[in-house]
Amino acid sequence: MKYRHLALAAALLLGACGAPEDTIADASTNGEECTAAPSLRLVAMDPWGRRLPEATLTVDGVSPDEGTCSGLFPPADICLEGGLYAVQLEAPGFVTAAGQIDLAGAGVTGVPFSTTASLTSSLGCDIQYVFLALDHPWFAASGAPPSRNHATFYNAGEPLYAQLAKDLATAAASVTATTWWWQSHFELTRPLANHLSMDSEERWSNTAMGILEKLTDVDIKVIVGRFAEDTATGMAYVNTDTALRERAYDTTDRFEVMLQGNPTPVPIFDKYIPVEHALPLAQRIRQRSPEFQELAFGDTDTVLLALNNAEAASWHQKAWVIDNRIAFISGMNVKSTDWDTTAHEVFEPRRMKFQSSAEERQAVLAHELLPDLGPRKDAGIRLLGPAAADLGELLRARWELGRANGDLFAELTTEYPQPISMVPVADGVMAQVVATLPEPFGQRSILETHRKAIAQAREIIFIEDQYFRVPLLLPEFKAALAASPDLHIIVVTKPVSALDGAKQWTLFMDQELRKAAGDRYLLLQLKSFDGEGLADGSTGPIFQPMDVHTKFVFVDDEFLTVGSANKNNRGMLYEGELNAVVVDQTFVRQVRQSFLANITGNADTQWGDLPGATLAASLQQLAISNANLEAEWLLDATSTPPTGLVYPLEFTPDYYIDVGPDAF
Repeated sequence: MKYRHLALAAALLLGACGAPEDTIADASTNGEECTAAPSLRLVAMDPWGRRLPEATLTVDGVSPDEGTCSGLFPPADICLEGGLYAVQLEAPGFVTAAGQIDLAGAGVTGVPFSTTASLTSSLGCDIQYVFLALDHPWFAASGAPPSRNHATFYNAGEPLYAQLAKDLATAAASVTATTWWWQSHFELTRPLANHLSMDSEERWSNTAMGILEKLTDVDIKVIVGRFAEDTATGMAYVNTDTALRERAYDTTDRFEVMLQGNPTPVPIFDKYIPVEHALPLAQRIRQRSPEFQELAFGDTDTVLLALNNAEAASWHQKAWVIDNRIAFISGMNVKSTDWDTTAHEVFEPRRMKFQSSAEERQAVLAHELLPDLGPRKDAGIRLLGPAAADLGELLRARWELGRANGDLFAELTTEYPQPISMVPVADGVMAQVVATLPEPFGQRSILETHRKAIAQAREIIFIEDQYFRVPLLLPEFKAALAASPDLHIIVVTKPVSALDGAKQWTLFMDQELRKAAGDRYLLLQLKSFDGEGLADGSTGPIFQPMDVHTKFVFVDDEFLTVGSANKNNRGMLYEGELNAVVVDQTFVRQVRQSFLANITGNADTQWGDLPGATLAASLQQLAISNANLEAEWLLDATSTPPTGLVYPLEFTPDYYIDVGPDAF
């Protein structure tokens, strides 16, 4: 094989190419004749189709003379004979790649993503383009491009929904919501000062529907997952209510509704085999790098597969986008269960169903009655900036697919406008919207970014999740533990019944990590405590297991993700899910501090700065202490209250349902 000794620095390939005279329209305008060999132009990109102006690209390690192809984008082009060339591409913040370009037709190898294009200049000169794209160590190449946004993290439903209500009041043009479950009377705000004494008519103005129906000059679109319509009569309507469906039927207003099913065939006993989709680099370059619009790309658009309907999958996304400016992404539905304060008190009178009377709420406050709903742990994030338009674009694609497929109420809807993005927030954090999307989209950027984050972990992987049954990620966990002797994995979840279809895989996950990590793996649960119990003495002290509904991960002090995707295989493979990712040390440390201070009841410890081993040991000691105190309380042997919410958890070895790893 013949290697040519050539090197191109970013100043030659990229900086000079960006000069005003070096445009496609100006190619070969100096009148010189075309060279015998085609001009080859190598361009460094990120995986989202954007130029990497700080990239350094070398070919066989030796610099060529400038202007190798005289007159064709000098000095950015080089003329190469047919043969094999070694290339190396690097850029700050990206993963360096080394590979080969075979001009005899075999293409590019060793570089994560590449595509080719061609152009015939005004003089008839052939110019060949090879676009080489680097991968990012944290962000998902398959997701939306990361951007700088203002971000606010929320440890519970009360602060998130209170801010959402404020932001909805400012909506000027559009509001889109997606949820797995919708209750129109779900109260977004519940002011402590007067909530208990308000009647239902007064509280209505604080509900999801009460707030939205005031926005008469705003285009409102609500997308709700549709359940098993062909399996059981009425199942398609179980997660909505009459008030929302009346809005769907009313075509005289600007409030539209769609109920959308997930058609993924779900294997009960076998593995789900995902369709692999190549990264659409050429499509992204056309979209995000206008200077290459007139090139003829060799790649064709990805052909997406249509699958037959099934009844087990769903759209599980929970998000709001306001004016393509503000995005909320969380694990919280528009549903009565999905609200709690950061205190998670046993006797919380605002954690009552909408129809509960003022007398019942007062009875809860007086410890005469337990609230309708138990303590609920969840989390979410608000993003102000370009990420909101990325979320809007994803929801637009869902909406238009539903209209094309004739989903429920689709015939009563109108087209979803193309979102217009904000400029990046200069002092914002780098954030990305990631998703699991079933076919025909086939996106699994949540899985991709989880895999990357686990591989980057050095001291701590902290997970708080409704489920912990994601054997799909076990190879990554094991590899990270082997690569980093100081790495600790902390999982906060909840007990699993032996009758739960996924108990088998929860147990498998737990056992495999115990074997791989030993004492570097810690499993915890959360409980709320009240030492008095009911006022009549019928309960004694209460240690109430918390309904952990969170879907949250942080890795060291670099990375966090939060949203709707549970730690189960289906959430990574085919369930419709939405997460946000933030890579920013200052922000992640702040979230670590507030999150751990909340569950430990200890705001004095600098949780954001602790090494992984120290953090894990502190949580383990607290959990054991609280468990001992619980035992003493239940024996009437102590009056010392536990600290925080953290307790040990062990999964019992029994299960009764044998299913595949991807079904639940």
